[in-house]
Amino acid sequence: MLDWSVSWKTVQRKRLAFLKEDIWGLVDKRSTRKSTLHGRTDPRVVDLLLALHERQAREQAATDARTLFKSLRRAASAAPGPRMKVPADPTLYALLKRLGIDAMQLRDPTRRRKDRLNRPAPPFGVTTATAPGELVQVDSTALDVKVLGDDGRPTQVELTAAIDVFSRSIIAAVLRPKTAGRRRTRQQTRALLSTNTTAGRATKAVDASLLLALCMVPAPMRPGFDPAASAARSDLPYEELLEVDARMEHAAARPVIMPETIVIDHGTVFAGQTFFDACSFLGITVRPVRRRTPTDKAIVERTFESIKSGFSQHINSYTGRDFSRRGKETPLERLWTLQELDDLLQEWIAVGWQTRPHDELRSPYEPNLPPLTPNQMYAAGVQAAGYIPIPLGFNDYLELLPTAWVGVRDDGIRFKNRTYDNYKGELEGIRNAPSGLKGKKRDGWELRYNPNTPEQVWLRDHRSGE
Repeated sequence: MLDWSVSWKTVQRKRLAFLKEDIWGLVDKRSTRKSTLHGRTDPRVVDLLLALHERQAREQAATDARTLFKSLRRAASAAPGPRMKVPADPTLYALLKRLGIDAMQLRDPTRRRKDRLNRPAPPFGVTTATAPGELVQVDSTALDVKVLGDDGRPTQVELTAAIDVFSRSIIAAVLRPKTAGRRRTRQQTRALLSTNTTAGRATKAVDASLLLALCMVPAPMRPGFDPAASAARSDLPYEELLEVDARMEHAAARPVIMPETIVIDHGTVFAGQTFFDACSFLGITVRPVRRRTPTDKAIVERTFESIKSGFSQHINSYTGRDFSRRGKETPLERLWTLQELDDLLQEWIAVGWQTRPHDELRSPYEPNLPPLTPNQMYAAGVQAAGYIPIPLGFNDYLELLPTAWVGVRDDGIRFKNRTYDNYKGELEGIRNAPSGLKGKKRDGWELRYNPNTPEQVWLRDHRSGE
């Protein structure tokens, strides 16, 4: 006898369970119950709660947990099929916590809720590369700095940069001033024939194409650069690079990397045919990210934040990320020109960014070692993958420019409200003559142009290749 105090009802219940399920009927089922993410809540209620949360997260108006629970009960009562039992509010709050939904953040602005909604499902993947140029992320952002425009007025600046994932190096950066745009009024939007008003833009497709050329040629030392910005005084493998590429003798401390795969978003600058043609000419693979998913190119996004905190905020014309961070208006005599700001940025990349240790550049085998700088990581990659210089000539740069198909008249080439002519007489053989190219070219001649330098264009004769 074990001297246990057991009622006759318990003995009778155990005896009937043994007769029905044998020895399994005597086992305590609480120890064998499997735990789930949503506990004992009906799985249909969980699916309905997630659907309502996703729908309200995409709406413009913010919500809260109580409103979400009210909508859940109304939707559960109106759902067809067997009746769903919705638990009480305390259980629903615990369910939200289990599902990874913070009830206190349901009232966040719509943009922040969309960013959380666009995060990839766990487990999160880590963007990695095993060699320089294997994966390069390209994007544009406002630099939050004003410069003195060509018209003598302050203007905003936009930065387009290419970031190497392997070494976290800024292998190319282009600055462009934002052009002033005019907003459409409500009457113009409703009008059948709206006026010709466009939003302001800075970076063009040709700038993104020329960015690729800057990645593959050494950045020269500019007048006024600190001697520490020279490649000869950096952690780059200068002697090895100089043996195979003589251009490194007067180069700045910035890696020269040939991109293999470029990650872009769906902006008009990168999604145009000009950028894809330039990548095809250079043999570069283009990988677009998902729409409204900045986490797919998180490295370049985070690099932009570092540029703004480490470079932009130290410029006297820094405007801040929002209105609360802006200072007093900067006098015009204290504004930098675009060229002066570009010199400061290129020097900061060589001296500041490329020589600063990066927390992500650690050895996975020796995590206790100090982190490497982008130049040190690139030097390690060159030892393993090697370096092959890419000699880009003048004709190669022309291949990266946008193309137009035009005719040659008596007065020359009429293009974008300008007239171009060749005073050496090299156009005499093709004036008023069709090119013979059919389709969309419509007997036009191939014209290459740079929107940033409108003083000249280049016309190609496909018959001779000149």
